[in-house]
Amino acid sequence: MGREGASIFFGKLNIIACAPAWKRRCGALLLAAAAALAAAPPGHAAGAEAETAAGSVQKLIDAAPPGSTVKLPPGTYAESVVVAKPLRIEAQGAKLTGSGKDVPVVDVKANGAELIGLSVEKAVQGEEAAVRVTADNVLLEGLQVVSRSYGIKLQQSDGTIIRDTSVEPPAAMLGRTARASERRNGIDLYRSHHNRIENNRVSSMFDGIYLEGSNGNKVTSNQIDHSRYGIHIMYTKNSVLADNTGSYNVTGIMAMMASGAEVTGNAFALQKGNVNSQGMLFYQVESSKVEDNKLVGNRVGLYIERSKGNVWSRNDVSYNFVGIQLLDSEDNRLENNRFISNVIETQADGSRNNELLRNYWDAFEGLDPNGDGMSDLPYLMNPLFQRLTKDNTAYQLFFQSPGMKFLESLLASGQQQWARDSAPLMEPPADMVSVRPEEKTAAGTAAAGAALLAASLIIMYTGVRRR
Repeated sequence: MGREGASIFFGKLNIIACAPAWKRRCGALLLAAAAALAAAPPGHAAGAEAETAAGSVQKLIDAAPPGSTVKLPPGTYAESVVVAKPLRIEAQGAKLTGSGKDVPVVDVKANGAELIGLSVEKAVQGEEAAVRVTADNVLLEGLQVVSRSYGIKLQQSDGTIIRDTSVEPPAAMLGRTARASERRNGIDLYRSHHNRIENNRVSSMFDGIYLEGSNGNKVTSNQIDHSRYGIHIMYTKNSVLADNTGSYNVTGIMAMMASGAEVTGNAFALQKGNVNSQGMLFYQVESSKVEDNKLVGNRVGLYIERSKGNVWSRNDVSYNFVGIQLLDSEDNRLENNRFISNVIETQADGSRNNELLRNYWDAFEGLDPNGDGMSDLPYLMNPLFQRLTKDNTAYQLFFQSPGMKFLESLLASGQQQWARDSAPLMEPPADMVSVRPEEKTAAGTAAAGAALLAASLIIMYTGVRRR
């Protein structure tokens, strides 16, 4: 209730309730109350707090002039709101829980609106997001979003920033990969261009960060876990995915039908809980650059299919079940990558005119008579196992068996068509250091084992001396 409304209210009360004998005293009380109300800071009047506590955040938003700041008092408000004008909305311990319907809890429709520090919870499943943005140049900062549907959805929104925000499902759903029937994407962009998604954490959603038909977006320094795809881009151009980290997703980065992407400095480990898990997957990707990424401890480190004109360089692909799968791809360049301690280093087939050189393969024994650090013998990627299992998956039972290794050694026809590293490195690049994800646990186990062994030896030695 504003000052003008309070004046009208108290004036009516004066007319109705004050008998002639009490009019002077009643009038004095009313004047004192009106003075106290007028002295309250703007936006924090007693009437305004009472209305907010009753569930009228929307009234505060509607009453604020464009370009002003609205500060929401602490509390939980069971309502959905629409921001239809450029306001800066700052929450101080305020939470919106929606109206109980499948509608956005916060619907931002105004260009230049800012939403800071708000907690948003959407307990209703459906197709609407907890926070929906259909305007340009919006700022979402420091939000805590809990949703059984989409977390944040940008629809035809350009120039928007989402940063320092968390998105997750209710606590009972944390820590396990979601089905589409249970929840939707954490941060979802559709036909939204030149946005920045930075320093957010997304956990246990369907896809962590999803971009479709959206160009020129920068997705940087985010952390995604326990989702289907950590970062998923489709039909995009010129996406920048940099310095993101993830673990326990089905696939860390999924890039499909994309071009001009820059994928640099990301680290995805322990994507291995699914038979189709990969650190990074590229399908029909063109003219993209993938550099300085770490893919460690995944089922497949790097998966490339039907992609062309891309560059993969200085990536660390280590301790995966399969290091790299290169299928039906052409005119790519892979250089100065390192492949260490993968159970299967390579699976390649149907890939021609790719330039592979100066990669390090720890299972390859090269020959370097001139001492230039590169083998004069090429590293060949035998396609036999990949061809057999592609036509009949039952042959996977013979993986690494003596018979399969013997058959691979006999296959010599068509070697000129095999994918090959023409100048493999004899030693790994000095500036690349890989750490196995379980290394700390393994070190602890080794220490305990060493201590146990030492104790056993002491007991045995003491027992011998006593005899």
